Amino acid sequence: MEDYGGQTPQRAIVVIGDSAVGAFKAGETVTDNQGGMLYFLRRGDDALSYETRLRDDGPGYELVISRNGEAHTEQFDSLSQLLTREHELLQAWRAQGWREVQRGATGRP
Repeated sequence: MEDYGGQTPQRAIVVIGDSAVGAFKAGETVTDNQGGMLYFLRRGDDALSYETRLRDDGPGYELVISRNGEAHTEQFDSLSQLLTREHELLQAWRAQGWREVQRGATGRP
């Protein structure tokens, strides 16, 4: 837990890689229509990322998988379908030697 000298921070900055991707006010409720989640995995020198997010063109969800500069998008009607697929992929990637990148205190891998 960070020590802010007895002060409550007024904003939190969300950092992914080297980019600030969002800022939220203290006490603000973050709902699922405010963006997605981005994850990073490594296997040796190879890198893989995937993002879960709301569809831009209507109701539903997307899973975007990026590897070697190419992206593949899968679409889902429900959150449970998205989570099931995400779990299947993560289990397969782990079995193939992929590991989640651990983030330091700066939020950077």
